[in-house]
Amino acid sequence: MLPVCTSDVSIDSTLPILAEHPAVILVDAGRPVGMLLARDAANALHFDQGHTPCDRIAQPLPRAGRPVSTGSGYVVRRRDGTFFIHTAPQKQRTLTWSDLSASLPPVLVDYLRRVARICALHDAQLYLVGGIVRAVCRRESLTDVDVAVVGAFVPVIDAIAAATGATVLQRSPFGTATLTFPTAIQAALGMASYDIVGARREVYSSSGALPTVTPVDDIRIDLQRRDLTVNAMAIAVHADDDLQLIDPFGGWADIQAKRAKLVHPLSFFEDPTRLVRLARIAARLDLRIDTRLRGLVNWAVVEGLCQGVSRFRWLQELQRTLAEATPAAPILLLQKWGVLTAVMPGARLLCRDAAQLAHITPSERIVALLWRMQLPALSAVLATWTELPTGLRDLLVLRGQRGRWRRWLTLRPSHSIRALAPLDATVLAAVACLEPALAAVLARHAVVVAQSPMHIRGADLVAAGVPPGPAIRRGLDALQTYLWDARWLGAPPCDSVAAQRTYAVTACLGRQL
Repeated sequence: MLPVCTSDVSIDSTLPILAEHPAVILVDAGRPVGMLLARDAANALHFDQGHTPCDRIAQPLPRAGRPVSTGSGYVVRRRDGTFFIHTAPQKQRTLTWSDLSASLPPVLVDYLRRVARICALHDAQLYLVGGIVRAVCRRESLTDVDVAVVGAFVPVIDAIAAATGATVLQRSPFGTATLTFPTAIQAALGMASYDIVGARREVYSSSGALPTVTPVDDIRIDLQRRDLTVNAMAIAVHADDDLQLIDPFGGWADIQAKRAKLVHPLSFFEDPTRLVRLARIAARLDLRIDTRLRGLVNWAVVEGLCQGVSRFRWLQELQRTLAEATPAAPILLLQKWGVLTAVMPGARLLCRDAAQLAHITPSERIVALLWRMQLPALSAVLATWTELPTGLRDLLVLRGQRGRWRRWLTLRPSHSIRALAPLDATVLAAVACLEPALAAVLARHAVVVAQSPMHIRGADLVAAGVPPGPAIRRGLDALQTYLWDARWLGAPPCDSVAAQRTYAVTACLGRQL
């Protein structure tokens, strides 16, 4: 039977008890309210959080007769109200190849069976992990393919590449690789490559630091390093036998209940970028964020964990989120939690801009987060975030021109065309999705430019007797301005090659006199 202690004591106070027991039941006014696992207490000490009250990282209690997974076993609540740890192996769900075929394209199923045989030849075991597991469990469309290998990772990668003709696009020191699919599978999936990882344990020396990786021979240990329970599942792939769903943290039940749960409560301390992944997965799968998880998010923000991660890694996570099919939902979650402001001070997404994200290319959707910032904050971000695309610096110029957009519609088109010409075209298009006035200016430009093509070049002016030099550029610029403004001024058109050459030559000579 598990011991008890009050929920308001610090984690440090429970260490003598947890030295002899795998968990302790927390009580408030004599009523059990949660349980503190020894592994969670150890993580808290690792990140200097021993002073934290136990109830902050307490796990929920099981209902009578229903176990709660702890990864290595599960806690059971007896009818008499006592609790104990049951360490017997958990039952595994058995799947068949037909289950895979119901969710995955046949060419991919055949390919996985082939790769499983290659792994078996090298005394290794192949597992499906990540989004592909959810696709199989939920019978939903496939968005990515991730697999893991327990065994000799490098020989298996080389053997797969040799046997299937795959190209190894990337290898990393963290035991990961990216391989290309065969051409037939690429056509069927619309995916060119997939990620394969070696089962490993990760140890974080400090919050936000890159982990130290150690290979392991048990997929359950690998699953313990993951963020959400719905991501901490694996399917053991046996080429000539049934498949098993490995689910040590109850991810299957969480998918069915549409709830988001962390594998362990110090997950954000290990890697604060998991805050962004939580928002992304929760929005994609429509998962519920309960009070306990929201409290862990607030804790991470208040502790300033976001400042311990490089801007490059944050930008990667934000760009992945903005590339989602419906990016507004996760971004608004991050904004609500205070994570967006903690990562990029001043950034915000207005509800009226959220609907416009679908009309902006994924690579430029970050414009919507920057555009509504106060000018000093925008200047600071563009000055310090050197990782941002250089074209985004044009946002400062556009902010300065913002008051002129409506007035430009009443002036000669050449004024606004020349003012906007030096700016990045994709940034202009992104801002135009958010600002109707700029959209009207650009629409006018498109019409004017289409109606005023230039048919001559500098060589035509040289052939007409104009000496090479700055005068050529002046003549062409004058002609271009006339073509843009002619309709607005009510001037005669200048459409033929001869008329344009005559006008440009006259402009060149006039400037030279």
